[in-house]
Amino acid sequence: MIETMSKRLTGIVIEREVQETHVDVVGLGLKAFSLRAEIMALWADAQPIIDVIKLQLPKVISRGRELYARMMPEEQAMLAAQAPVATFDALWVQEKLKKLGYDPGPLDGIHGQMSRAAVRKFQVEHDLLPDEWPGRETVIAIGVALAGL
Repeated sequence: MIETMSKRLTGIVIEREVQETHVDVVGLGLKAFSLRAEIMALWADAQPIIDVIKLQLPKVISRGRELYARMMPEEQAMLAAQAPVATFDALWVQEKLKKLGYDPGPLDGIHGQMSRAAVRKFQVEHDLLPDEWPGRETVIAIGVALAGL
């Protein structure tokens, strides 16, 4: 069935014909059923790729966020201010605390004993809850302290 649609654009009526299409679902299902071996072979070829993506995608996203935080350190504090949940990049925190004169130990991205001690010292000196965890408020305070350098 063909319908005529009209639109008014700046006082001019534009008409065009629109062809309604109907999909023969039963016919499509029968075609797919007849091609099921080929469809299964295609799925079998794609499945290893899908499995690798499922495993690697979280790692790729995490690595991208880490590189972003390193490339744009001022953004790390801004993101913390906007985030409803506290997230941090341990290596970023270690690097910035070292720049501020604290000793987080080796810059390895592991929030270990020395890194926790440096965070705690920073928190105490900046009147923050000294929980050794660089949460939202601590990351924001680190960004503010860096801005003051």
